[in-house]
Amino acid sequence: MEDAAPEQRYAQALLAAPTGPTGVYTLEQKIVQALSAAPTGLLDALQIAKATVGPNATQKMVNPTLYAMCKAGVLETADSGGTRPMWKLVEGYEEIARAQTALEDEIIAIVGKGPACGMDALQIAKAVIGPKGRKTDVNPTLYELLRKDKLKLVDGQGPPKWGVV
Repeated sequence: MEDAAPEQRYAQALLAAPTGPTGVYTLEQKIVQALSAAPTGLLDALQIAKATVGPNATQKMVNPTLYAMCKAGVLETADSGGTRPMWKLVEGYEEIARAQTALEDEIIAIVGKGPACGMDALQIAKAVIGPKGRKTDVNPTLYELLRKDKLKLVDGQGPPKWGVV
């Protein structure tokens, strides 16, 4: 896997962002879910706020996040002819989601073939990405796989070691 553009890394991190201990999603993940579930794929900021925050939400609660996601290339506005812009996922966002799943599968396969004592994040990054791989490239995915009970942390000294459950 080659080094992804910053907006793709943001989108991949967004998909892999760990949920809290109670399974609570981040606002960005809720926005993606709301737009994916919309029949037309278009929602204005107030509709997104009510779908993600609750019935008493205002668009001011989600606007900073919407514009940050737009700047990162995850969302875009569509001309609605109305006063409020309509938001939609950029084309190809689903491809990023599929790429994230492929990355998870590749990491599980590499860690499964690795030593019994486990592999650290840098070893995994170099195996997945190549010599330019960095821990930061795979850490969000590793922790997401830990949350999904597909990977485990192996006891040991030094940097955390990862093993297959």
